[in-house]
Amino acid sequence: MAGGRASRLVRAARLAKDGDLAGAAFELVRTTVLLKVALPVLAALTVLAIILVAILGSLTSVGTAAAQTCGSGTEGGSATVGGEGAGPVGAPAPTAEVPLFQEAAVQFALGAHGASTLAAINEVESNFDTSNLPGVHSGANSHGAEGPMQFEPGTWAKYGLIAPGGANPASPYDEDDAVWSAANYLHASGAPSDWQAAIYAYNHAGWYVDEVQKDAAAMYASGLSGQPGATTTGLAEQCAEDEGVAAEETSLPTAQILPGGAAEVPADAPAAVKRAIAAGNELIDKPYRYGGGHDQPLTTLAPSYDCSSATSFVLYGAGLFGPAAEDSTQLESYGLSGPGRWITVYANAGHAFIAVAGIVLDTAWYAPVQPTDPNSGPRWQPASIIAPQYAGDPYGSFVERHPNGL
Repeated sequence: MAGGRASRLVRAARLAKDGDLAGAAFELVRTTVLLKVALPVLAALTVLAIILVAILGSLTSVGTAAAQTCGSGTEGGSATVGGEGAGPVGAPAPTAEVPLFQEAAVQFALGAHGASTLAAINEVESNFDTSNLPGVHSGANSHGAEGPMQFEPGTWAKYGLIAPGGANPASPYDEDDAVWSAANYLHASGAPSDWQAAIYAYNHAGWYVDEVQKDAAAMYASGLSGQPGATTTGLAEQCAEDEGVAAEETSLPTAQILPGGAAEVPADAPAAVKRAIAAGNELIDKPYRYGGGHDQPLTTLAPSYDCSSATSFVLYGAGLFGPAAEDSTQLESYGLSGPGRWITVYANAGHAFIAVAGIVLDTAWYAPVQPTDPNSGPRWQPASIIAPQYAGDPYGSFVERHPNGL
């Protein structure tokens, strides 16, 4: 029994650390009720009070972060976000420049993470063209680099181009030209299949790759995806659930599966849902391979996927998952219990799939799919396949889980 009480205390501390104070309080109450003698109860209450004080003290920074996201602590509608294990980035992408990053990413097929990576490079190199260091607005720095994206002349000569609304002739000092040219260079260097290699080609330094990917991940999590028009939205629903307030129940729009197999995201869906759809669209031409997608981080597009790595990739793309794929058994404990309003993960010991905005990404095909070649792999399918999936699965049932707020 003592071990059970100890585990409940550990769980209470973990819940409090994750911001679930109501859950932490419930675990503490359960611990107290199970103590049967008055004196031990008093002693336990004293200990629990001390623990609560310590927990609440450790939550000061968590509360500050929540205020930045859900309250009025942000500027210009942009959230300052820190990824898991990473500190907050510097400045979020200026709202006026978000379409520039998104349109360049789409033009050069950089995928869901293209816009946030372009923004991160722009931030690291010139603080979004606001730096007054040599070479940003004229001349060159000590390494010969020029402009807000810091191109070397030889690289610019090969990859520089005129962007819509840019300078003519193309100029490395023009923000539009520089961002579009950077997208051109990153695509030629291997993005989006291998972002690490592409960023390393841009600047041959390991610290630079780490810094850009950290900042890009944080911007992506805050709502900057590769889809034009996708910005930081859906925070009202997220904050309502975080603060224990029931979100308004409404009829949710359904994503549309287009000819060719890609899905079109509902315009008023939360940003994380838009990112999830964009991530799923990156997988629809991938074949199935057992273990595929598990031998490399989710930051890199793999040549093949299985059911659980495909589910993990969609969650990571949405900014709702870490960089390592999990198997279906691990996904049984993902997020919160039950189906979500926008996103639901279905998992058992042998299979996993994910529903996003009323459609399903699954490696098991229970409906006609596009593309049909390769003849296996993750594809978007209508939600009507969920029932036959349950009926046809050898395990007969699935655990349903959902991300907090969605």
